[in-house]
Amino acid sequence: MIRHAWILMAAAVAVGCGQAPLEVGQTRQLGPVSYEEAFDAAKAVMNEYYKVDTADPMSGTITSTSKYLDLPSDRLVSRAVGAPGSPARQVARLIITHSGDLVEARAIVAEQRQQGEIFRLHSAERENYSGSPDTRGPGQLYGAPSPQQQEVWETSGYDSDTENRMLQSLVDKLQRKAPTTRYTK
Repeated sequence: MIRHAWILMAAAVAVGCGQAPLEVGQTRQLGPVSYEEAFDAAKAVMNEYYKVDTADPMSGTITSTSKYLDLPSDRLVSRAVGAPGSPARQVARLIITHSGDLVEARAIVAEQRQQGEIFRLHSAERENYSGSPDTRGPGQLYGAPSPQQQEVWETSGYDSDTENRMLQSLVDKLQRKAPTTRYTK
């Protein structure tokens, strides 16, 4: 009986491993527009919401620079006393894809929290396996890391409202550019 339970559990794990990861972000079909028009309009929309960091027309990906946020603490006790939380930011991506005549846009706005201090504390615990205090400083242990090397950002969620607003702005911008056809008699 126990052997059958192990076989069923192994089968469930094997089936679970084969599933595709969950898609993040929001997607919209853009209608009868060219890929180039959609990409240019998406770049303009990204500039309305964030500052463009990179825009690659070959992959269709437009990425923003980080937009820092003032969010409450993500810890229960700190939030209760009104203490500030760890630094937070948003990073946005607009991805334009096309297949035949179908042009599609995906907006992803990730909300991230800085986890650098927690990461350093836990990594020090792992390194100090001898049980005796280590007297070396961070410069000796890690070779004087830069502030950027010390930053660890963890995605805590996605801003679907902003994703939807960006996509609606893109659709509106493309509809304003669409030529209108007038019928004459």
